[in-house]
Amino acid sequence: MNYADTAMFDCFTYGSGSLYWFRKNDLATRGQMATGIRRGLPAEVALKEAVRHFHLEWRAPAAQPAPVLEEVSRKRAADPPPVAPGQADPAKRRAIKGDRMPTISMIKVGKALCKPFNDGRGCTTRGCQAVHACDVRLPSGKGCMSTSHTRMTHPAE
Repeated sequence: MNYADTAMFDCFTYGSGSLYWFRKNDLATRGQMATGIRRGLPAEVALKEAVRHFHLEWRAPAAQPAPVLEEVSRKRAADPPPVAPGQADPAKRRAIKGDRMPTISMIKVGKALCKPFNDGRGCTTRGCQAVHACDVRLPSGKGCMSTSHTRMTHPAE
């Protein structure tokens, strides 16, 4: 009880009644006390050592007005505003038609389909062994496999 009385007295005497100042010093002092208890000191001895350790902090005046501590809201964040028609959604990485289509990566014979060829980058690998065909997965589960177009120019269904 003596610690609480002394701490409140010091808060009004040196800390200008600032709860921020009080909270900072009290938290540091009680943390030091807990360290002493973990090291095997009795609580009374640990508290005396902690108060002695932070004696100067308790006597230091509050240097500036205490900052206002804001309440942390536990409400869910508001939904982002709707995107106007014709504008790109900033939350999306990119809005390309081919990004929304399901694709396949291999054909039955074990050959891979060339992804750069299909996604608009274009295949720049010399002697590419991958199949240059449309990799869009059709509703039947099979690949389109057309060589006349890529995923980017696949006809809308």
